[in-house]
Parts: sequence; structure tokens; C-alpha cells
Amino acid sequence: MTTPLESFRALVLETAPLVANAQALVRLDDDAWLMVFADEAGVEFHVNEQLRKTVLCMSLGPPEETQRAAVYHMVLVMSGLWRETGGLRFALEESEGAIEMCLDLNLDDLDPQKLATLVQSFADRGRVWQDLIAAGQVQTEPPQECCDNRNPDWMMRV
Repeated sequence: MTTPLESFRALVLETAPLVANAQALVRLDDDAWLMVFADEAGVEFHVNEQLRKTVLCMSLGPPEETQRAAVYHMVLVMSGLWRETGGLRFALEESEGAIEMCLDLNLDDLDPQKLATLVQSFADRGRVWQDLIAAGQVQTEPPQECCDNRNPDWMMRV
């Protein structure tokens, strides 16, 4: 009988070739992997065996000091819209204020194609957020298209 960790290892190895522009898959630890893209963006996978889930994580970088309060407000609002965004949430990566985007996935619901689609979508959303944060183009409220159930571009859908 295989463990959830062994099953995920096999799954992520099958998934990597299906993800557009994925250049490398690095094992960080027994329960953590990093997929690196051609543009140097990276998506981490962290597995929790007891909960039978993996968490996708992507660093969005720190906001400019002058934008920090507005950015933190925005990501708190977006974290509260998890129903509308398909479960995306945001956290502080470290005390300096870098922001991390996260998404929990149930291991029992994944196959290579579904995980590849989710990882690609997650990385695409992360790049948008990285650009907004780096450019200081963050508003005090999320853009309407982020909250519009009719706009799938901002949601994590398969």
C-alpha cells in the first residue's frame, strides 16, 4: 500500500511534463517540491499526509514600503473572497512583508491533467499579482473582475 506522500511523488512527476514552460522540478524535502518555470517563477507544493492535501504556494514578493498598507488590505480582502476565487488565499511569507499566494488541494481529487491545469492557472494568477504588487498598482478594493463570478480569469477552475 502506498502512502499519500508516495502517491503525490508519482503524481507530481507525471504532472511536470504537462505544465507549459515548466523547466525544472526540485524536491525540497520529503513533503515539498518546487516547480520552476522558464520565466523563473516558482510554485511550491507542500504535502500534508494526515489531511491528504497539498498546498500550492507562490511568492509574490514584498510590496513597496509606501504601498504596504494598501497591498496588505487588498490581499486580506481577496483572502476573504475565497468562494469567488476558488479558494485562493494570501499570507505573509516572512516578517519583511513578502506576500505568498496559496491554494489547498485535496489529494484524492487530483490526476496529472487536473493538477497540471491547476498549477498553470495558479502560476498565471501569481504572475498577475506579482506584476501588480511590483508596479505599485494596488487599489484599496479588489478590481471588480476579481469578484465577478462570470469572469473565470481570476478564479481557480478546472
